[in-house]
Amino acid sequence: MLPERYALLAGLFAEGTLRADVVLLQVAPGGAHRPPSLGLANDYTLAAARRARVVIAEVSPAVPWTHGAALPGDLRVDHWVAADGPPVELAPARSGPVEQAIARHVAAAIPEGATLQTGIGSLPDAALAELGGHRDLGIDSGVLGDAGARLVRAGAANNSRKGIDAGISVTNTVIGSAELYRWVDDNRAVEVRPACYTHAAEVMARLHRLCAINGALEVDLSGQVNCEAIGGRQRGGVGGLLDFARAARQSPGGRAITVLPATADGGRRSRIVLDLAGNPATIGRADVDLVVTEFGAADLRHATLDQRAERLIAIAAPEFRETLARGWRASIGGRRAWH
Repeated sequence: MLPERYALLAGLFAEGTLRADVVLLQVAPGGAHRPPSLGLANDYTLAAARRARVVIAEVSPAVPWTHGAALPGDLRVDHWVAADGPPVELAPARSGPVEQAIARHVAAAIPEGATLQTGIGSLPDAALAELGGHRDLGIDSGVLGDAGARLVRAGAANNSRKGIDAGISVTNTVIGSAELYRWVDDNRAVEVRPACYTHAAEVMARLHRLCAINGALEVDLSGQVNCEAIGGRQRGGVGGLLDFARAARQSPGGRAITVLPATADGGRRSRIVLDLAGNPATIGRADVDLVVTEFGAADLRHATLDQRAERLIAIAAPEFRETLARGWRASIGGRRAWH
């Protein structure tokens, strides 16, 4: 596991800090007037391939040919092989009452004309589904899935007010159903661009009302957000989450929104915790913004430590609130009077 920001990986491979011996690229076939396309992912593997000992391109007619992801003509490919199956699909995420309650709180925080970035999973998908009544939304994300595509097809996301790339949904990776793959195939309104564009701070700074919606494992009462591991068990990585969270927090009218259910393990454990107990802080206290559970939204931007604790306890599951309050009052962070 490499605890590194996704935006930096291509550069690390390009300069040789990271090296790959063999690189496998999945590509859509080209034609008489166009080269093959990287299709579903325009990620760091291309930079890794330029320094690899062996480069293998797996060609699949089931991989969509996407704009923005043409295979560079100067890339050395040692072996071309035919795929023996379709690309991996991501099953639809299940959404229940908790996810739907969180989604309603998220939708209330997102303005008309916002530009959206989301991760994958039931919570981001539920939030996007709740935005069907919004207008002039934009998509500029590290990942595009079925939920984002549905917003575009329904007319809620027309990319008209993004500030840049008007009329185009921009992503770095596409993952979802075969229907999604057919929709992005040769779709000029969708571009799969490299991370040096999609995750670049100077690009994101130009986006209008950037709202980043990402899930988390737990949040402590000081506002630190853990999206990576619990009790030594890795559940995720840093990815592009921190890049988008920082950009959204600085975007005029934008929000960096962290979503999580209030409890885990069938309600036996609170996800709002006194402290992270040695677990990683993916988003630090200086970068946190809006935290949402099914019980409400806690606005932590420009809030003191005591204000953060009070607001986070208010959106914790009711059965854990008194324990959290007592723990905070007894802690160093809560040594001042707190009500």
